[in-house]
Amino acid sequence: MKSERMMPGKGAVRSESAWGREVAVWLSIVAASSGVIRGEDDAVALPTVAAEATNQQINLEQQMQFMVFQGEANTKKFWHDQRARRLLEVAAVDDVCTLSEEQRAKYRAAATLDGAELMEEVEVFRRRYAGVVADLATTAGQNGWQKFCEDVQTLQPRLQEGSGGRGLMARITGVILDEQQRRAWEREAAARAQFQWQAIVGDCMAQFDTSLGLTSQQYDAISRLLEEKPAWVDLAKLKGNSRHLTPYVFRVALARIDESVLAGICNERQYAAIRKHIESAKGMEFHLKAQKVIRD
Repeated sequence: MKSERMMPGKGAVRSESAWGREVAVWLSIVAASSGVIRGEDDAVALPTVAAEATNQQINLEQQMQFMVFQGEANTKKFWHDQRARRLLEVAAVDDVCTLSEEQRAKYRAAATLDGAELMEEVEVFRRRYAGVVADLATTAGQNGWQKFCEDVQTLQPRLQEGSGGRGLMARITGVILDEQQRRAWEREAAARAQFQWQAIVGDCMAQFDTSLGLTSQQYDAISRLLEEKPAWVDLAKLKGNSRHLTPYVFRVALARIDESVLAGICNERQYAAIRKHIESAKGMEFHLKAQKVIRD
């Protein structure tokens, strides 16, 4: 680990003025990174509404605190954590690619700008719903609640994914890394995605086994069929409040396996149970596509 690395939690997150100076580095990279900085709006499934509604009235400011800030009353701490996540992303790239001081400064500047843009989006959202109560007994209240949910669906992925694949930090990777560094980071990203997918398969197979009563040979055979991460799954969408969609994504993956292969692995009772899981996956596939968790 390099001595100049900024790491959160141990006095390594620098002062606001230092962060401000790094933003100036943006001037050296903005021309090279064409296109808009803001990524496309991605929808995720909303969590259960906090039990704050009385007489069909919902305090949207309280719902915002629950859905966006995860109940964190200290918003300064919330933003500190958001910024720390981005610093860890920079540190991860540095560990894999051994960045030069100039490259590191550019990444930090990009991470700062990503965080500032997100903060601006959240502040607009906060002002819009501060002190607002939606009365679900009225059409206006129902429309207000629906608009609030749509805004949350737009904002939540940005908070959950960090810079993800859509922020400026991700966009400049192809600009400031040399070819060797870029290949190293692509390998690392692919390995991480594969590891995440295997963790999903392991968790879901354990639950699956409970209902099917698989032998160890059957368990291993089905797991091997699902071993490689499908290209049609966006793992970044299976974070935070959308984690509950993971079993459905697993079932969609199961549904895309040749049924004759599954029938050959399982007995008649097990295969009948698998068919029910596959049918439930087909019923959820449209919703998963609408949430952009999976694609064709």
